[in-house]
Amino acid sequence: MKLKNNLYRNIYSLSIGFLTYLYIFGNNFLFSDTSFFYTKDHPMFHAGYLSYINDGWNFPLTVTNNLFPGSNFSIIFMDSIPIYSLFLKIIYSTFGVKVFNPFPIWYLICFMLFAFYAGKILSIKVKNNYIFGMSLILLVNTPLMVNRMVWHSALAAHWLILVSIYYYIINKENDFKSLGIFAFFTGFSIFIHPYIFTMITSIYIVVLSLAFLRKKYKEAISSIGLFAFLLIVYFFIFLSVDNGSVYPGTDYNKYGAEFNSFFCGDFPIDLINDVLWCYPPYTTFGHEGYAYLGLGFIFLLSLLVFQPKKIYFSIKTNYLLSFGLFLMVIYSFGNKWKIAHYQFFEFQPLFFHKELLELFRATGRYTWPVCYFLMVFLIFNVASLKRKYLAYVLLTFSLIFQITDMNNIYESKSELFQVNTSTEVQSLMAKNIYMEHPEQTLYLLPDETCAWGEIDHYIVALYYLNQGGSIHSTRTARLKINTASCKGYKVKNDVEEKNPFHFLLNDIALIEGTDIKNQYSCIPIESFVESNRRPVYCKKNS
Repeated sequence: MKLKNNLYRNIYSLSIGFLTYLYIFGNNFLFSDTSFFYTKDHPMFHAGYLSYINDGWNFPLTVTNNLFPGSNFSIIFMDSIPIYSLFLKIIYSTFGVKVFNPFPIWYLICFMLFAFYAGKILSIKVKNNYIFGMSLILLVNTPLMVNRMVWHSALAAHWLILVSIYYYIINKENDFKSLGIFAFFTGFSIFIHPYIFTMITSIYIVVLSLAFLRKKYKEAISSIGLFAFLLIVYFFIFLSVDNGSVYPGTDYNKYGAEFNSFFCGDFPIDLINDVLWCYPPYTTFGHEGYAYLGLGFIFLLSLLVFQPKKIYFSIKTNYLLSFGLFLMVIYSFGNKWKIAHYQFFEFQPLFFHKELLELFRATGRYTWPVCYFLMVFLIFNVASLKRKYLAYVLLTFSLIFQITDMNNIYESKSELFQVNTSTEVQSLMAKNIYMEHPEQTLYLLPDETCAWGEIDHYIVALYYLNQGGSIHSTRTARLKINTASCKGYKVKNDVEEKNPFHFLLNDIALIEGTDIKNQYSCIPIESFVESNRRPVYCKKNS
């Protein structure tokens, strides 16, 4: 009977994940009828994937010669979800099936796995099916993941954080018999994104420490062996660092979290807005330090005021976890600590701390595990009430608040996800360029080591990569920019130095009045975004 109930709950969980996905993104998005991925940072991830899947096999496994040919460039530095790209490349190499844009499917995978593991977590403590059903919808409708999807595909893998919560609870209850599985998921996460990896590694270390404290040496050592093996595979078979990337971490200050990070969302409730100043100039919603819980969870959180003993007991029972989450919160503040926008402490980071801040500069993201553990605790707290009718009432109100709040967020986000501007003209142009000169590397100018890439000409580059061509650009300006070497940069000088056969230029005004204009024949590129720029494709005169 228990197995049957678990099966029903798993099916229900997956269904909620799928239906929530469709509600937010729509049917067209699932089948890639969207131009969303030509905006924000997504062209970078897309370029990494297309260059990789259309290239031959190289070593290390994530290296592609279709980006900066000859530079041993790895798509890990493109945040192109390397394990997902590798899987799709194996399918393409074996069966000849290729997806031009795999990210809508990736978002679906993330939503369904998130819902699945949310259901697994809830099933540990929640026996009542009605409470389970409401709690699952409440957990799946949290703003953290969908807000991140607007900017960053790889970091949509919040299901891995839920995996860490699940195996934290399970290992404590089953005498660490699942520690090896937890080690696998922890090691596996680095193949998706280092940020997610560092988050759940912190939880894994807590569970590992508990195993040693309880003298479960065999389980602990075997899990460490598996974890170490996955890291060896990653660093020696997957990762390539010989690409000259520079990580400018000087902007880490603006990504820090603060106290009201958990309460200020894109559309804050008036009461919260007034009390915590959730409006410009005090709040910049684009800052990644904000990890909004949602009004439903804020409502449940407020109830803890009446349960100080339960909070104390939970912290005491999970003291190592509480300490680990506390350290993540402290790290998320960066070196400027604020409460409701009032800065009460600032310090000069020590060498090691500064190195961490520069490498993992979006520090506010480290509140995510704290948020999810808090959400699970709040639901378990309500589910444990002896008066079930009271649990029903509290969860019903919480769910109404959360769904109402999230609908405001979804309405804005869905406009981004469901926009679909045709790129047929850019696709045809890229195909013609490739058919005429498939062996020539296509340059994107200005050189993106010195300037952020623009959208219009970059869409042509994406389709050129899809044909199997190579480009001298990655849209990784944020990774490779070097302000010292880029002082006085001019397209004219860049063209004279590199002498490209052909290139895409984001604005012909950059070469007008120069002799470069006479050496190349240029044709306009169809505009994708409204802009004063005049993007062109230029080919050397024969």
